[in-house]
Parts: sequence; C-alpha cells; structure tokens
Amino acid sequence: MTGPERAATPTAETAPPEPGRLRHGSVTLPGVFAQAIGAVSPEISIAFAVVPVVVFAGAATPGAMLVAGIGALGIGGCLAYLSSRHSDAGGLASLVGRGLGARWGVAAGLALSMFLLIGVASGVTTGTIATFLYQTYSPSSHNILSSNWIIWAIAFTAAALILAYLGIRPAVQVLLVLSGIGAVAITIMIIFVLAKGGAHGIVWSSLIPASHGVSFRDFILGVGVAFGPFSGMESATFLGEESVHPKRHIPIATIAVVVTATVLYVFFALAMVSGYGASAAGTGAYLHDGFASLLVISSRYVAPWFGKLLLFIVLIAAFTFTLSIVNEGARLVYRWGADGVLGRAFQKTDRRFGTPSVALLTLAVIAALYYAVIYAWKGGSVDNTVVLVSFVTLVVTVTLLMSYGLVAIAGAAEGWRHHASLLIKLILPLIAVAVVALALYNQFIPTPPAPYQSAPYIGLAVVAIGVGLGMIRLDRRARQDAAAKATAA
Repeated sequence: MTGPERAATPTAETAPPEPGRLRHGSVTLPGVFAQAIGAVSPEISIAFAVVPVVVFAGAATPGAMLVAGIGALGIGGCLAYLSSRHSDAGGLASLVGRGLGARWGVAAGLALSMFLLIGVASGVTTGTIATFLYQTYSPSSHNILSSNWIIWAIAFTAAALILAYLGIRPAVQVLLVLSGIGAVAITIMIIFVLAKGGAHGIVWSSLIPASHGVSFRDFILGVGVAFGPFSGMESATFLGEESVHPKRHIPIATIAVVVTATVLYVFFALAMVSGYGASAAGTGAYLHDGFASLLVISSRYVAPWFGKLLLFIVLIAAFTFTLSIVNEGARLVYRWGADGVLGRAFQKTDRRFGTPSVALLTLAVIAALYYAVIYAWKGGSVDNTVVLVSFVTLVVTVTLLMSYGLVAIAGAAEGWRHHASLLIKLILPLIAVAVVALALYNQFIPTPPAPYQSAPYIGLAVVAIGVGLGMIRLDRRARQDAAAKATAA
C-alpha cells in the first residue's frame, strides 16, 4: 500500500464512530492510566485527606497509609481480574453484574453513582480552592472572583464537560499531562524534605504499625480513614469500549494506579511526619496547619514560592478529578441507556467525536442544579459551603464503599466459577472485604460530630432507595423485552 493510500485509511482516531457507539480503540495504556490517576487525584488527597489520618494514627500515619494501600490492592486486584474477563463502558457496574447478576450490577452502579454525581459537581470544592487562592494572593482585589465560589465552579465544570465532549482521547491526554505535573511537584517536595533529614532525621519507624505510642485501635481507625484517598481506582474500567486492548490495559492501569498512589501517600506522610517531627508537638502542629501545611513544609525545606506552586497544583488536580469523573459518569449513564436501565435516549453519541452526548448533557444539568441549590441556600461565601460539602462527602463515602464491597464479592464469585488461583478467588477478596468493612465502620463509629452525625445513615438510605428503584426499572424492562419477543414470535 502506498503512502497516500495508507494515510487515507481510517484509523480508530479518524474513522467516524458508529451511531450510538463510543469510538472503539482510541485510548492506549497511558490514557487508561491517566483516566484512573485523575479520578484518584493524589494531589488533592495529599492536601486534604492525609491530615484526618493523623488525627487517629499520629506519627504512625505513614504505616497507616501503607496498610491502607495493601487493602486497596485487594479491591484493585478484584477489579483487575474482573476486567481481564469482561469489558464495556459500564465499568464497575457491569463487572459486578457479570459476577453476581444484572440486579447486583445495578445495585453497585447506583451506589457508585452518588460518588460520580457529586464528583461531577465537585466544582464546589474547586471553586472553594480557587477563591481561597485568589483571596490569598490578591488580598487587595475585592470583586466577584474573591467572594463567589460559583463563578469558578461553573468555569471549571464547563471546561471539563467541553473537553470530555470533544473526545476521550484529548481528554485523557490532558489528564496525563496535568497529573504528571502534579506528581512531579509532590515528589520534588518529598525529596527535599527527606534529603535534608526532616526536623530530627527521617522517621523510618513511623512505617511500623501502631508505633510511636499509637494504640492498635487508633491505628486501625487511621487505616480506615486512610483508605479514602484511594477512591476512584475503578475509573479505568469505564474505558472498556474505548481502550485499544481493554482486557490487558485496564487491569494493568488499575494495579499501577493503586501502587503509584500508595507510594506517593506513604512517602508524603513520611516526609510530613519527618518534617514536623514525630513528637506530639510535631503532629499537633501538622494538624493545626492542615491544608496550609504544604506552604509551611515547602517554605521550610524547599522555597517559599514552591508552596504557592503546590497550592496551584492542588487546584489543577481538582480540575483533573472533575474531568475524570465526568468521563466515568457519562459512560455509566451511556451504558445504562444501552442496557435499558435508563431510557434508550441516553445511549446517543455525538456523530463526530463518538462521545456520549446525552449523558454528558445530563451531567451538566445535574451539576447546574446542584450549584444553584447550594448557592441559593448558602450564598457565595466559601466559609458557608465547607460544612455542606463535608456533609455530602460523608454521605457519598458510604455509598462508594458499598459498591467496592460488591466488587470484592463479585471477584470471589467469578474466581470460584472459573477455577482461578487462591489469590484471586479468596485472598484478594478477603483483603478487600476487610478494608471496606473497616472503612465503613469508621463512618459510623465513632459517631461523627454535629452536624455530620446523620450523614452515614443518609448514605445507607440513598443506596437502599436507589437500589429499589433500579430493581423495579430492570424488572420492568425485562418484562417489556419478553413481551416484545413473544409478540415477534
């Protein structure tokens, strides 16, 4: 074939997608990895989610992050095994459905969908970070950008939705670049702190569980909290219809993301404990500084300007998280449209880009309504939104953990059904169930302080109601299909 003829031959990236179908074979392994690491968003977890672990695990926080990472590998391993056998745009929901049956797949998808819907509307968090940065570095500028999170939220969410609409390939390329920048910046800070020996030397003993006077109970509670930063590890599974080699690339990417996140979290926690010192005074200072600890440690061990850079990296990570969740959520809605869980209209794709257009529009409407309600209720002040966002986060955490529990059970069922190794059908599922149970326990005991005490129970109620409605819809669809077949016969 000549050069011009070869150039004219359509490829997965240039050929028009089939109507009602996503663009097959358009994402390679780096893109699949980028989708998952964007959803996990280690930069945000490093800024916000490590500090709550210190509340329980104290100077043993690096060890708690390590144990949580091993637990996350249990769930990641179940996801990897299931996705090595099945792949479509339904991701986690379809995988659970394959292992346990369609109804349980709907249950898992509905439990996960709360995380996805709030993730799409994560512009509240992005807007809060952007407003904080604007107020911090432009203190004399008092205008709409310094007093209204909703302006930033709309801008970042709209950018994510537009990029997702223009194609999965450019979307994951952006994710790969931005996530890479964030990981490099965090790694530089870690290297500087450890290379300079921290406050009193590198506290390697903090990697030992329940070290530094931390009780075993508090350490275990810390492990449960430490599992939260691994949320989003399932995101690669939703590229099952667009990956070049889904049954090979998705398992690799899922495990790689869990390992990458574990390494970053453990060494970041080690750097922070070493940087502040492992004494009660050191961990107390870390807790006191909270989000600002990035500024404090960077100024102390790298340079004052580097801490400011890290804060902007966190803002960028908030955008990559939104983009990843938009990609993930839109494909779940699309798959449910194709499967009849939702109306067939949700299966519609863009003729040019092969993206789930109706699903993306649905997510845009949900985000707009969410922002409008919060703004009408709490206004544009950042301080007024913190409690509400935290409450919603606790609700969503319960629903997400329940979907991960179903993944573990589905992985075990599929493993036993196909005579997989003991690691696949027993060890990994047991590890996964243990960490999910521990994390769920932490949502209820100790009881969250006011006004958050009802949040976990609302999460349970949301899942129960959603699963009931999903089951009714699935049964109705099955009866309609059976009637249609009987009529045709």
